[in-house]
Amino acid sequence: MDAGAGRPPTTGLYVPGDRPDRFAKAVATGADLVILDLEDAVAPAAKSAARAAVVAWLAASAADAATGTSAAAATSPAVAAGGRADAPQREPDGAVGGVGAPRREPDAAAGRAGAPQRQTDVAAGAVDATAGVDRGGGDEDGVPDVARPRVLQVRVNGGDEGDLAALAAVAAQAGAAAFEVRLPKVESTAQLDRVAELLPGMAVTALIESALGVERAAEIAAHPVVTRLALGESDLAGELGTRSPDALRYARIRLLFAARAAGLPAPMLAAYPAIADLDGLRVDTEGGRELGWWGRVAIHPSQLPVIAAVFAPRDEELRWAREVIAAVGDGGVGTLANGEMVDAAMLPRARAILERAARTPGPPPAHDTADPSGRDA
Repeated sequence: MDAGAGRPPTTGLYVPGDRPDRFAKAVATGADLVILDLEDAVAPAAKSAARAAVVAWLAASAADAATGTSAAAATSPAVAAGGRADAPQREPDGAVGGVGAPRREPDAAAGRAGAPQRQTDVAAGAVDATAGVDRGGGDEDGVPDVARPRVLQVRVNGGDEGDLAALAAVAAQAGAAAFEVRLPKVESTAQLDRVAELLPGMAVTALIESALGVERAAEIAAHPVVTRLALGESDLAGELGTRSPDALRYARIRLLFAARAAGLPAPMLAAYPAIADLDGLRVDTEGGRELGWWGRVAIHPSQLPVIAAVFAPRDEELRWAREVIAAVGDGGVGTLANGEMVDAAMLPRARAILERAARTPGPPPAHDTADPSGRDA
């Protein structure tokens, strides 16, 4: 699938799985992608409570959709109390899947039995499965009710089949299109095979966080359950022993090529850990955009408007795209007003720019509410 088609997610936000009181607030930020995190954001002692909270929230959403009622989607006080409101959060890495994951291009997906079935347009599709559900964060707490993000993911703990089994029970009720799995530390297709066995039809974002994963990125991207790639930059930097921009750029390029060769959309950039450094976030995000990546996940709502602004349609790009289509839309060679010679090979990029612009909403508003990701604002 072309990265410009189907309005792929531009903004994403992590929220700790042991903070069910913040699930609705995360959705209300307007982020395209919300990631309920069972892994790095949750302390070991709170893992079981986090799993229970996430499963309860997903199950309540499915029940509301099935009955047409508006049952409270927030978990019970007993479950919520099991989480740690002050649990420290490691930097979540990578990007992001969920409701309405992008579909592979037909030629890339052909012949792959068991591949998750997804609508071509991510703005349509299974997002309607729980539309209108009350997320427990209504106007009484200053956060407006919203349906749900276009993409909803659960980041599981790597190698924890208990997480997958619990999500399988929810998927049996809600359907495999109700959410996606974000699988950390992927280094082999065997890990993906196991997810396919336990969660048939589930779309998976493969989070690559090691040198071995980077080297196997093309093989991982080609697996039929994988609908997105993501890069875990902190774990990768720890293994490599460096945060050199050159090393990071190399990994980003490898994943971009692997994703596009497999017919997947361009990956989203990993979370930027320096919450207060919005200028640094902007510069790094612009670098990723120029490299061909699309969108970024955040660990604080204050980062979302910056990310959205970087990926907003640019006047010069739109002007270029329109001129290209006018000059060579019927084939042949043409010359733009600035003297640039163009031909039909440039049409796919020009069309992708215009299609993406047509599907891109305004940036998420700034939020003054408590940080849904679990960090203090």
